[in-house]
Amino acid sequence: MFNIRNMIAAALLGAALGFSLPALADNLAAMQAEHQTWVEEHAAHIQEHQQQNLEHKRLQLAIAKLQKWLAEHELKNAKHAQAIADHSADISAHEKALSGTGKSADLMAKHAQLAEQHTKMNALHGEMNALHADVIAIVEAVEEQPCCSAAHHSQGCKCAKQGQGCKCAKQGQGCKCAKQGQ
Repeated sequence: MFNIRNMIAAALLGAALGFSLPALADNLAAMQAEHQTWVEEHAAHIQEHQQQNLEHKRLQLAIAKLQKWLAEHELKNAKHAQAIADHSADISAHEKALSGTGKSADLMAKHAQLAEQHTKMNALHGEMNALHADVIAIVEAVEEQPCCSAAHHSQGCKCAKQGQGCKCAKQGQGCKCAKQGQ
């Protein structure tokens, strides 16, 4: 900002150049007001960038969580595939025993073991379905995020998500997004 020394220097220079003191004071006041506007705009831009950084970090955390869940899901799928292969082998052995002269006590024990495996597999399927629901919820939450901040929209949105389902705050009111209102 202007200090008193600068104001005196400007007044003396202006007087030397033939400007009147009231006109110089008006010009100086106008420059100070313009400078203050720039300071406020700069502060608003800083705040907008901080908000965008915060939103990006939140999305990065959601993506990391999604990647963790996907890795867990792949591991559970691999375990499930192995359990199915083991179960198929057990069924084949059981069918072979049924066609032979196996003892009924052994067959009953095998039936109980197979029933227990079916129960475990059903529980695993339930866990996988719950994991799928969690993953879908995260993906939907990420997709619902606005493409850019509300402050950006006030300046005419030209965001990177144009035509990709942008959910602008000012749809139909100056937003330049391709999918206004969707």
